[in-house]
Amino acid sequence: MNKPAKLKPKMKTRSHLFITLILISNLVFAQEKWSLEKCLSHANENNLQILAARLNEQTQEYNYKIAGNQQLPDVNVSLNSGLVFEPQMLSNQADYQYSKIFQNSGSLIVSAPLSNGGMLRLNKE
Repeated sequence: MNKPAKLKPKMKTRSHLFITLILISNLVFAQEKWSLEKCLSHANENNLQILAARLNEQTQEYNYKIAGNQQLPDVNVSLNSGLVFEPQMLSNQADYQYSKIFQNSGSLIVSAPLSNGGMLRLNKE
């Protein structure tokens, strides 16, 4: 009778590696089974129309806040300061004397809408 052929050690290692890779690939590429409830919740969460409606609602909330702030007065404050060195010729016309001039200025501007044709009230509504 013929004896079964023995695999060489190198072939054994290759065949074990091949079988191991096949088993691992099945585990990696296995897909999860979804129930009907999970499919519906996923569809609701990722529905573009629902997402657009949520964004539109947020935009309307921000517009409402902006309309309320338009009734408040605007206040602008500005402060400026400067130093100028100005040469002045002395009487002998050979020497100069420098004078220092400090300049300070400030402004406060307050404005408030008195009437906007009712647009402020309509924007708020």
